[in-house]
Amino acid sequence: MKKTMITACVFAFTTTLAFAEPEGKQLAGLGFTGADANSDGILTAPEMQTMGRDIFVSMDGDEDESLSVEEFSSWGFGMRNIAEETGRVQAYDTALKIVFGLWDRNKDNAVSALEHRQAVSFDMMRADLNQDGQLTESEFLGSFIMNVALRAALKPAE
Repeated sequence: MKKTMITACVFAFTTTLAFAEPEGKQLAGLGFTGADANSDGILTAPEMQTMGRDIFVSMDGDEDESLSVEEFSSWGFGMRNIAEETGRVQAYDTALKIVFGLWDRNKDNAVSALEHRQAVSFDMMRADLNQDGQLTESEFLGSFIMNVALRAALKPAE
């Protein structure tokens, strides 16, 4: 259980770090590689579901198979410190609330384990730009909803 939680936290941190600073791109590649269980350079639906399950378990602090907005937002996705350092906390918090709202399909102010699995599947399909049923690192980093939302939130105002 601890290994799963640590893996999920490291994955989320290294994946999203790429959007905050250029040198984070290399770490994001390591996070992607960590999720790529068979090391073939792509993420399949089962690999995405495993990653999603691991992250869900690490977020679900009260172990009730449901995420409150507080659990979802406080998990941090590895980016809270960067948001604070860059003065983008409000944008960051808003991005998380938007993703939470998208994933809370029945609008009961909680994301159930089922809703989370469905969101990961749907978001994978959306990010699969060439519609081959798998994600390259480029598709994952550039098009998976959480990565898109956090990148937009942390982008300095021009």
